[in-house]
Amino acid sequence: PTMEPRDSSDAEIEALDTLCERLNGFDERVSTEWLDGGMAALIAGPRAITPEEALPALLGDAWQRAFADPTDVDQAMATLLARWKVLASQLDAEALFDAPDELRLVPLLMEFSDAQRDKLLAEGTIDAAQAASFPLLGEVWAIGVLDAIQSFSEDWSTPPTDSADAAFFADCLNTL
Repeated sequence: PTMEPRDSSDAEIEALDTLCERLNGFDERVSTEWLDGGMAALIAGPRAITPEEALPALLGDAWQRAFADPTDVDQAMATLLARWKVLASQLDAEALFDAPDELRLVPLLMEFSDAQRDKLLAEGTIDAAQAASFPLLGEVWAIGVLDAIQSFSEDWSTPPTDSADAAFFADCLNTL
């Protein structure tokens, strides 16, 4: 029997939001949704990657610039690890194989309505071009996944076309 996946508490998500707001000051790509997608990709990836290895590749020097004081670094890492552990429980490979149809992953997705977009545009918070390219549900999370894969591209290789895994790989991509 596999364990039920854990979910983040409201306090953990709030702490992660605060962490991402600070990081965003040094890397504009960073949002809670983007980082959640990136961490999910690294946890589900072809090899085990630690957060300490992932941060420089995913965030460049933004982490060091945002969190310089040792106590601050420890708190930020604890916040990050809390979500990392939740995602790892949700993406537990054994549990996924035991119950492939069971929904386990609960990504942190922001849903923006047309009304919110229009309000931001009217306030001048975003311009017309930004309003036209307002993200769809899950889009920023998916970009985080792709950015993480890009950061560790040497780990993500396609099987040779004449291998037994090639057809399985193609089938997996075709289910998207």
